[in-house]
Amino acid sequence: MNIQERNRQNKSYVQFRMIFDIAMGLLYIACGVLVIMAKKLGIDFRVPISMTFMWSLALLLILYGLFRIFRGIKHIF
Repeated sequence: MNIQERNRQNKSYVQFRMIFDIAMGLLYIACGVLVIMAKKLGIDFRVPISMTFMWSLALLLILYGLFRIFRGIKHIF
């Protein structure tokens, strides 16, 4: 395997990781919003969950989603 072929494969991998990170970031943010909206949407959990835990989980999911998007965008530059 020569250097040019290895660089082309590495570039493809970086592009895949960039798209994957951005997509997963959006998915995590959507899950965080879903957790916030669960009570309004009428989603009933089998185990009682406090509002503090729900907001903490939603915040954690949204922050991690933003981090994944940032990491994906960082690969562009």
